[in-house]
Amino acid sequence: MKFMTDKNVELELTAIPPVLLERVEIEVENRFEADGEPINTPTFQLETVGGDLQTFELTEKNLNPADPKDAELRQAQWNAYVNARGRLRMAQTEARLKFLLTWGVDVDLPEDDKWQKLVKAAGVPIPEDKDELRFVYLWYHLLTPFEVKRISVDLDMLAYGKAVSQEDVDTFHQNTEDSIRLAARAVIARSVSNISAAVAKEAQAQSVQQPTAERGEGGAVVEPDAEPVG
Repeated sequence: MKFMTDKNVELELTAIPPVLLERVEIEVENRFEADGEPINTPTFQLETVGGDLQTFELTEKNLNPADPKDAELRQAQWNAYVNARGRLRMAQTEARLKFLLTWGVDVDLPEDDKWQKLVKAAGVPIPEDKDELRFVYLWYHLLTPFEVKRISVDLDMLAYGKAVSQEDVDTFHQNTEDSIRLAARAVIARSVSNISAAVAKEAQAQSVQQPTAERGEGGAVVEPDAEPVG
């Protein structure tokens, strides 16, 4: 599948088997577990009438037992679990997207290294590996956020071949465009608001720094170096 970017650079999209993308996510999860991240549902034990201990999974419904110390412990475990799961999902999304752009997108790198100097100036390392370098070019220089999302959707649909109809393709594209437009408008509106607030704050600071004009008889403004009248 061909994809033309806003900068008139043609990309070649190649389907990535879904099983490989699943494997990418599993590897990220394995790494989290190896690092001791609390991504598994926390549990607690209760003593039965017969004196045995029974294990239960922690949920939002059993976070507040009668014992305050037990309730505090359960809440802390739950918060750590929710936080870790959120970071896991984010890491899996990033890894999946990097895999897609690295192995599912082919593009001829520019002959000049001007783009490399640009991204390097922003603190991005320039890898020697050609595949890694292609990803850096796509992610940091060539593609817009909208194009990244669109390519991701296209590659997902390519992976399932004939199982996805043209109607599905058109629907996915429209939904993607709508969601990106809404996100872009929100970011732009927030940026404009932040700039306006910064300008207003700077103007207020400048106003405070200006010396207050002295007024003479009758309310006339007296310049600092002016001789008093009369």
